[in-house]
Amino acid sequence: MDFFYLLIMLFFIIPMAYKINKIYGNFCILYLLYTFFSIYGYINYGSEINRMAYNQYYGVNKSFYIYYFYILGFIVVLTLLLKYLNKIKCFNFRIKVGNKNKKIESVYFIINILFIMILSIFLISNYNRASYFDQRILKSNKLWFFAFNFSIYLIVINFYLGRDKGRKKIFYYILGTIIAIFFLLTALKFGQRIQILNLTFGVITVLLLNIKKSLYKIILKKEIILISLSFISLSQYIRGNRGGIKDLKFEFSMDLITSVFGKTMVFQDYLIPSYTLLTSIEKKIFLPVDVIKSNILNTLIIFNYPTLGSLISRIIEPKASKGYGYFILSEGYNLCGGLGILVLIIYIAFIFKFYFEVLTNTLDKKFNILMSSVISMYLLNIVRSQSLFFLKGILMFYLPAIFMYICATGKKIRLVKK
Repeated sequence: MDFFYLLIMLFFIIPMAYKINKIYGNFCILYLLYTFFSIYGYINYGSEINRMAYNQYYGVNKSFYIYYFYILGFIVVLTLLLKYLNKIKCFNFRIKVGNKNKKIESVYFIINILFIMILSIFLISNYNRASYFDQRILKSNKLWFFAFNFSIYLIVINFYLGRDKGRKKIFYYILGTIIAIFFLLTALKFGQRIQILNLTFGVITVLLLNIKKSLYKIILKKEIILISLSFISLSQYIRGNRGGIKDLKFEFSMDLITSVFGKTMVFQDYLIPSYTLLTSIEKKIFLPVDVIKSNILNTLIIFNYPTLGSLISRIIEPKASKGYGYFILSEGYNLCGGLGILVLIIYIAFIFKFYFEVLTNTLDKKFNILMSSVISMYLLNIVRSQSLFFLKGILMFYLPAIFMYICATGKKIRLVKK
């Protein structure tokens, strides 16, 4: 079952997804990451998973087969639907990029410097206390946590736009490098691998969309493989040393290879979240009102309504405060069972079509590439959480990235009818 699913994804779904759109291809890669190891681990390491996931192992029973069917059926139906919709124009408006505004690069540089100040001051002042086991230091400081999350977008924007800045190129590269240093130090100290993965997908998206000739394809494929292997190695290092980087050392050995590609590869952060779907099926958890309220109120940011992940975690383990993550399909099932997943497919297809046709489909290729990269960097929040991030990502990352693009290029951006 597990390897049948893997073959379907690798040789059917993912190639088709990348032909539909690079953003959707990235979504499918992340979806595979958060489902294959869950299925494989559940079949092969039941007792260990039962301990890690607080008794969310129910045996290979009817609920598991339904869980497997939903995971495979969801991505197959969504991909085929998007392939069909790709032939149809669904929106009569688009973003237009013009050249009428004056450059306001001073604002762009000031914003970058402010982010560097925030990242550096908070990291230096909390460096000795920083630890994966006390992430509240980072996450309770909303200004610092936002700066940390948005810094990956500034890194990509600086290095991508800096290529065409002539003599000013060096300033963009310096800003990008300084931000990258403080970002990586913060990620290492607090064991934050998710943001590193987001940045990896942003860089890969830029590379994929810049492929022009067959020679470049070969070169870029090597770059993508190198970036991916670097992420895996760094990710494993962070997992083994979360919160403990006083003595940064890295030694290559065969034990490292075994660790990366052996059993340890299964027991990662992506293993447990999809089990919230399995538990919802097994215990018949339906929360239609909470699903609607959580998505609406949390999209608006100003409300502090519980996420669906926190609600499900308390059902799994009522007396604890530990979280077990969440999964995009769990939301559909919690809405109204299998019918809810069908509703979710239609909704997600509509949103992706909006992304492809409106948000990344201008006549300015550079804008399209950069914004595709920006969207790809928050896709993981959608896969491992709930659908509100489709809209919340636009508010928190896409629109601010557009503002930075306007400041750096002086281009006028507006919404127009086709």
